[in-house]
Amino acid sequence: MDIRRKKLIGIMKFIGIKSISDIKESQTPEEDDKSFELRLRLQKIMFFVVNSKADPDLNYSYPIYLRGPYSTELYKDYFSISEKEYNDSKNLNEEDRLSLLHILDLLQVLKEKETIWLEIASTLKMLKDANWKDKEAIDRVIEMKHNILDQNNKDPSYVKQVWQEMKELNL
Repeated sequence: MDIRRKKLIGIMKFIGIKSISDIKESQTPEEDDKSFELRLRLQKIMFFVVNSKADPDLNYSYPIYLRGPYSTELYKDYFSISEKEYNDSKNLNEEDRLSLLHILDLLQVLKEKETIWLEIASTLKMLKDANWKDKEAIDRVIEMKHNILDQNNKDPSYVKQVWQEMKELNL
C-alpha cells in the first residue's frame, strides 16, 4: 500500500470513520445521508490538512465545487479502499504517526467541528487563498451558502463567527 493511502486510512480512523463501508453509498436514504455527511467531512478536513502543506505525501488538489473545495483524487482514493484493506490497516505506526504529529492537533480540532462549520470554513479559506478581502469572502460565502445556513438553522452571522474562529485557530 502506498504511503498516501496508508496515511489517508490512518486519518480516516483518527477522525472516527470506523469502516470503509460507512462512507460508501448505501441502499437506504438514511444511511446514504449519513455516508454523504462523512464524505463531506472527510473532504473538508483533508482540505485543511493539504492546505497546511505539513505533509508532502498528502498532496490532493482541490478546486471549488458545489459544497466548497472538493478533491476528485481524494474521492478516488477513498472509494478504491477495500473493506479488507481498511480493516487490515493498523492505526498509524510510530513512524507514520511522527510524520503526521504536526497535524494531529489540527485533526483533533477539526473532527470536533460541525459539518456546516467545516463546509463554510473551507470555502472561506479557499476564497482567502485566492486573495479575496475578508468582507468580500464572508459576503460571498453567505450568498453561496444561504440554503445550507437555513437548513441548519443558522443565520448569516454564523459565517462571521466561523471566520473569527478560523482566525483564532490560525487557519
